[in-house]
Amino acid sequence: MRTACTTPSRLSLDCAKFSQRSGTGRSFHAVGTALLWLLATCATAGSDGAAEGDSPEVRGLPFNRVYTLAEIGNVSRGARLAFDAQGRIAVVGDGSIYVLNDATWIDVAEKGPTMAPTPQFLREINGVTYYSGQGTWGTIARNAAGELHPRSAVPATSPAWVAITNFEQILPHGPGILFAGWNGVTYWDPTNNTHVFFPLPQVSRVFAVRGAVFVSSLIAGIQRIDLEAQTLQPLQGRDLDGVIIEKEIALSNGRTLVTTSGRQLLLFDGQQLVPWPNQLGERARSRVSAHPQI
Repeated sequence: MRTACTTPSRLSLDCAKFSQRSGTGRSFHAVGTALLWLLATCATAGSDGAAEGDSPEVRGLPFNRVYTLAEIGNVSRGARLAFDAQGRIAVVGDGSIYVLNDATWIDVAEKGPTMAPTPQFLREINGVTYYSGQGTWGTIARNAAGELHPRSAVPATSPAWVAITNFEQILPHGPGILFAGWNGVTYWDPTNNTHVFFPLPQVSRVFAVRGAVFVSSLIAGIQRIDLEAQTLQPLQGRDLDGVIIEKEIALSNGRTLVTTSGRQLLLFDGQQLVPWPNQLGERARSRVSAHPQI
């Protein structure tokens, strides 16, 4: 498995780092997690764990290759990492989508008018590439030249908060897709081209647990997204007060491992949060940047 990270001046293919920026100027840069934490999370998240006392055999060192932003192309700080439909690593930013084709970086984004939507985040789901960005979301198609062309799905009658929101998370759910940003969440059902808008200030994360969808807000807490009723339902509970969820990963027992802004490692079943028994302690030593699963 190959993972990647970016720094202000280079990209390295040996760690995981994500850089995100909200539509209101709020930014945060996840600077990576201790290798011990990554290994522990990977081992715990798998559906079949090794027998107690067994230890996997590890040989050699991981592949490592560093690319400066100048080597990649016209890339500025804050570029995002993604993968295209062919599984190639991609660097997305400033209207360009650079993919690593063997040893060469190629910009595969179609260059259109300045008012065309600019993808900032990409996610491939069941053979379809979805994108999101500042006030926009939709799908990515290829033109006759093989270049990637964004097709905006934003309706003309969108609420005012949509235009000022950088939608930085893409989550599939049922027949549709959730796009989340600092000012709220949008649900788009491509089968009938309908949208449901959920305005919510200071969104930190949207995630699914046992078929239900939740959103965490810095000031509104954890809420369940009721798509049928088109409402947000706040979760109540002493263990939920003041909790801000930043990352999550589904475990094999139906629960979800989450990390909070306070670096807590907790298990969530859709109703309550409980401590996660592990060898790392109640809190991670630094801010968690990703939950990889192998």
